[in-house]
Amino acid sequence: TGPVQYIYVGANGDAANEFGLEIALPVAHTHTKPFGFSLKTFAPFRCVSYTFTGSWEDFMPMYDALFAAFEQAGHTYNGHVREVY
Repeated sequence: TGPVQYIYVGANGDAANEFGLEIALPVAHTHTKPFGFSLKTFAPFRCVSYTFTGSWEDFMPMYDALFAAFEQAGHTYNGHVREVY
């Protein structure tokens, strides 16, 4: 089990852009399907992580700075963003 994860697919910071969103709650492996929910196993992935502490007004500017640093370091955005709360 673990914290709730928001997995954005195709998000690009443009408020007019449509994107996909999966909300995941990690659980221990089970062979029984829980009623009203589905189980999905995500493939392993590489990530860059950052812990944000601050006000909501500073959240989007932080993303802009984070993505700039990410690209400057030579990384390539694959269209997926995962937030963990």
